[in-house]
Amino acid sequence: MFEPTGSDIKVRATSFSEYKTGVVDLKFVHVTLKILSGRTVEQKAMLSNTVLNNLHSLSLTNCSISVEVQDIDRASYAKVIV
Repeated sequence: MFEPTGSDIKVRATSFSEYKTGVVDLKFVHVTLKILSGRTVEQKAMLSNTVLNNLHSLSLTNCSISVEVQDIDRASYAKVIV
């Protein structure tokens, strides 16, 4: 689904020391997968479910786990390495 160089998927991690998850005190892991556009809905669903299942296998407790896939528009995406 991705280029061998990884040029069409971006991975970032952000940690939050303070957050609010409604009225319940609940830890969370939310993964946003930003991928260059061009994949089908089925491919994106397979990707998010694969990531969700792998996170679920970590046996986290008292934790909400969610995954979303966002398209990066190929026509407007620009990158330079300096």
